[in-house]
Amino acid sequence: MTSFVAPNSPALHQEDAAITIDNHAFFVVLSLADFRKKMRVDSAVQEDRAEQALYMAMLSVNKSLNEWRLEKQSQGAQTIANVELSNGQPSGALQRLYLHAVYSTAMSTVTEDYKNYSSTNSDDQAQNETADIYRRNAAWAISDLTGTSRSIIELI
Repeated sequence: MTSFVAPNSPALHQEDAAITIDNHAFFVVLSLADFRKKMRVDSAVQEDRAEQALYMAMLSVNKSLNEWRLEKQSQGAQTIANVELSNGQPSGALQRLYLHAVYSTAMSTVTEDYKNYSSTNSDDQAQNETADIYRRNAAWAISDLTGTSRSIIELI
């Protein structure tokens, strides 16, 4: 019987397990291994590049959430875990939304930086669309986190 092993399988580096990215005290500490696992980032993306994409994504999302964070802190929440949940949100929902925003933002960078980083033989147009989908997912996670509408309509 012949076995098939896909190239660039999601094998994680042992070093990744120990790499964390310090964050603003309000938010959660980021784990490179968790990012790789949840977003299926394999060893084709080198450790330093994955860490850099995750760090820059964190900065971007934190900037987007700055006013929201300040508002919540003024209401007494010391961390995102202390923010009062909306009706129907389970415990930990805000932390997961935050991670989804950061991870999706990082993936948009990874997808653009590694134009051939795909499990299919897709072209550049498909890769650009994939990066746009990650950016959309990040924007939606931020909207869901802050309780704002997902749609922005502008008149031109």
